[in-house]
Amino acid sequence: MTLAVSDNFQKAYAQGGYGYVCLPWVSKNQWHAFSLFEHPSNPNLRQVFMLNVGNWTKEVHAQLQRNTVRPAWIQGPFVSPYNNALAFDNTICVATGIGITPALSVIRAHRESRRINLIWACRDVASK
Repeated sequence: MTLAVSDNFQKAYAQGGYGYVCLPWVSKNQWHAFSLFEHPSNPNLRQVFMLNVGNWTKEVHAQLQRNTVRPAWIQGPFVSPYNNALAFDNTICVATGIGITPALSVIRAHRESRRINLIWACRDVASK
């Protein structure tokens, strides 16, 4: 899913962010938080990545096996938890699972001017 962000959001919060997504054709009562990742060729666009792991995302993936146009309700964008990274010369980003997305935004935005270390913990799928 790709969505546009305002120029004000882009200028004030250049990297990342998150938003809440409701897809009424899956469930009108479920809102899910997703990280927003900058579109590589257009800084005013953000992308949402959904891993096909839970009942809700499995239903989304099943419904989108063909080209379709359906409504999506979005709340946000909201500022990334890493928004203060620019204030420091050395940054340690700690993320788990899909939470890697905002950390990747920080790394991409500041890799030339800051030292950034990443700690990323993922569940072992084989252990389920």
